[in-house]
Amino acid sequence: MTGQSISLISAGPLCVATLALFMAVFQTFIFFARRNSWWIAWGAVLSGGAFLYASATFFQYNLPAGPYNRLAELFQYSTFIILVHGLYGLTYSYFSLPQRRYHLIFGPIHGAILFLIWTTDLFIGRQFVERSFLLLKDPYVEPVLTVLGSLYLVYAIAAAANAVRLWAVYRKDTDMPTSALIVGFCVWVLLGANDVAATLGVPSMLFLMEYGFLAFALSVLVLSIQGHMELVSILGIREENLFAEKERLGVILRSLGEGFLATDSRGDIVLFNKMAEKLTQVPLSLAIGRPYSQVLHIIAEHCAQDGESSGPLGKGQTVTLLGKDGAERIVQLTRTPVTDRRDEHQGEVFLFRDVSGWVSDRKQLAASEEKYRSILENIQEGYYEVDLGGKLTFLNSAAARMCGYTMEEMFGLNNRDYTTPQTSENLYRIYNRIYRTGEPENITAYEIVRKDGQRRTLEASASLVTDSYGRSVGFRGMLRDVTEKMEADKKRQQLEEQLRQAQKREALGTLAGGVAHDFNNLLMAIQGSIEILLLQTEKNSPFGERLVSIKHFVEDAARLTRQLLGFARGGKYEAKSALMGDIAKHTATMFARTRKEIDIHLDLNDTWPVEVDIGQFEQVFLNLYVNAWQAMDGCGEIVISSKNLHLTEDFAAANGVSPGRFVQICVQDTGCGMDEKTLTRVFDPFFTTKAKTRGTGLGLASAYGIVKNHGGVITVESTPGKGSLFCICLPATDKPVDQQAVKNDDIIHGQGTVLIVDDEKAVLNTQSEILQSLGYEVITAPGGRMAIEIYKEKKDVINLVVLDMIMAEMTGSAVFDSIRAINPKAKVLLCSGYSLEGQAALIMEKGCNGFLQKPFGAAAFSQKVHEILTKED
Repeated sequence: MTGQSISLISAGPLCVATLALFMAVFQTFIFFARRNSWWIAWGAVLSGGAFLYASATFFQYNLPAGPYNRLAELFQYSTFIILVHGLYGLTYSYFSLPQRRYHLIFGPIHGAILFLIWTTDLFIGRQFVERSFLLLKDPYVEPVLTVLGSLYLVYAIAAAANAVRLWAVYRKDTDMPTSALIVGFCVWVLLGANDVAATLGVPSMLFLMEYGFLAFALSVLVLSIQGHMELVSILGIREENLFAEKERLGVILRSLGEGFLATDSRGDIVLFNKMAEKLTQVPLSLAIGRPYSQVLHIIAEHCAQDGESSGPLGKGQTVTLLGKDGAERIVQLTRTPVTDRRDEHQGEVFLFRDVSGWVSDRKQLAASEEKYRSILENIQEGYYEVDLGGKLTFLNSAAARMCGYTMEEMFGLNNRDYTTPQTSENLYRIYNRIYRTGEPENITAYEIVRKDGQRRTLEASASLVTDSYGRSVGFRGMLRDVTEKMEADKKRQQLEEQLRQAQKREALGTLAGGVAHDFNNLLMAIQGSIEILLLQTEKNSPFGERLVSIKHFVEDAARLTRQLLGFARGGKYEAKSALMGDIAKHTATMFARTRKEIDIHLDLNDTWPVEVDIGQFEQVFLNLYVNAWQAMDGCGEIVISSKNLHLTEDFAAANGVSPGRFVQICVQDTGCGMDEKTLTRVFDPFFTTKAKTRGTGLGLASAYGIVKNHGGVITVESTPGKGSLFCICLPATDKPVDQQAVKNDDIIHGQGTVLIVDDEKAVLNTQSEILQSLGYEVITAPGGRMAIEIYKEKKDVINLVVLDMIMAEMTGSAVFDSIRAINPKAKVLLCSGYSLEGQAALIMEKGCNGFLQKPFGAAAFSQKVHEILTKED
């Protein structure tokens, strides 16, 4: 091998290295002139790689086998990694492709290859071989290339081929010429193939080895120059566009409706528009170049005070700006820093606009919101808002109180959480209908379950809520607690029903009273005639028994009329202070003698006295006992109890009496009981559930009338199959208890003159004959006026006046007043089959000496006349 021969030929690589170094320096200069052209920097890396490769080739051709020859080979093969990495850096940066990932992955790989090349023999061995060139007879010496070294060359060729593919794909997206670089890549591929051939022992082309990278470096240089010229052209166009853009920006800033101010990095103003001049009252000539703090005089910040972190611009703060003219303006100020690509501070931009009117409107809106919020919180009605799913989104405190929750507990609750299931289903249907029609609705039955479990009834309204786009977003409405109102309405309906029942009974009572009055007059005549016949008939007469039988029939008819009169509420004729327990006990004893199959239990406590007509209440209790006996169908128990109580205002008002001290006596049976329908009619006259042979339907109606006439209350409770409970409440009195005289059937004869006044001729004659048969002198008067005239003439001889209550010409009350006017001490016995509107009681209160209810027998008549005449004044 003759090194001198080779050195003469291989002087070419030294020229290549010189040219490549020049190109690398030139491209580096271009890059520093245009720092944003990173692909030119990668072109300088490729030219530098060509310089290293050519230099290493020159020394390898001229050095004999030895360590320096191997060192040159190491530099030559290390250059391939630099060229591959630079190649892809150029490609990715030129087409603005993301290259970070490539460098992160292949940087460590290429570094590892370089490390292995220089520290091991895995790529380049330590043995030397001679390589031959085509067209040249002298060989050269180089180290043996290992298998990894060959693969390494293949990798370099593949990298160049892939780069050609990338440039072919992306070159259509740019106007810059790329043909030169593609030609250079093709030369690289041929160079690599030539080197592989030499490694495999195939003679290679020396000139291709020497000038291949020079051609590649030249192509990169051409591309750099062309790209630089294109950049100059582009940048010139951009400068023109930038100037035009600057002019357009100036027009925009001048016409901007907001104040605009821009500063440099020192805080000095560099841009200032017309609106900024207007708001600050500082002209442009004085603003430019001055610190912004000398132009924007901020004297107050309102974000913290007003609770507004953002305003109409969407960000920034509300401040008070003091203009040069001394005027204060509330502005919305936005302050934005300006940085370059290296995040270095370049200045600030200020945008500000006059929002004095907006702030005023906002304050008015806040005041309005506060006003209506206060109204919602202070009204008694509840206000609520729910979403489309029924969850509460807003409510006032009144609504929360109605439901028994706090406002915090109510938020987010669904209507199913605080209403009954039936109400929840009803609300679902109503809300669905409102959603479809858009029409508001009223909800009359809105039953809720309070937190404490109590149920309340509300009235509610509901209407659709829409947003600013007209979309349905929920429902709103008002709530009103109507629980007490419904209860009051129910009580009112009960009172109205009671009033209707009372009016009905009053009308029937008037009719019954009129019938009973006329019927009693007839019975009085019949009974009087029978009494006279009995007085005139001997005891052993065969007619005596028939007369007694007729008398009993008349007494039965009289009892029927007394029941009619009791129902008619014709008056309490002889009211005396008595103990209700004694009356109940006396009548119970009498009833028990005839109904021994009934067990009667007495639970009578000491009670206050009451003022009653004892005879009438004996009738009341007997009617209750008979009714209980019939309900028990022949066997059972009757419990009679009594106690003192104070009637409450509600109970008293519901039953038409005054509250206060009352005596209650109850009769409870174990009979069949009554259903709801029967209970509503139990006190109606002639109403009965029994067979016609067992009752007339007047017993309980009579008891009702008598109790009501005494200012009392009679109530009934009953359950089918469990019996009934009748309770009578009568007002207590402070009068001492009268001892009632013992009744008997003895006829008492007497002496004296009696004036009988009655417009019924049969009654007048009957009473006259009875008194005459008893030994009295009798004067009769068929009318009131005649009676007054007779009394005026014979007042000194008349010992007693027997006065009828109801007369056509002149009422008994008027006659009584006239007689007492003539003689205040005149003794008067009042007789009547009926007392119209309580007139009998009024006469008794005036001092009438006694009362007899028609029809009455001779014994009762004789006893009452004798009692009055013998009683001391």
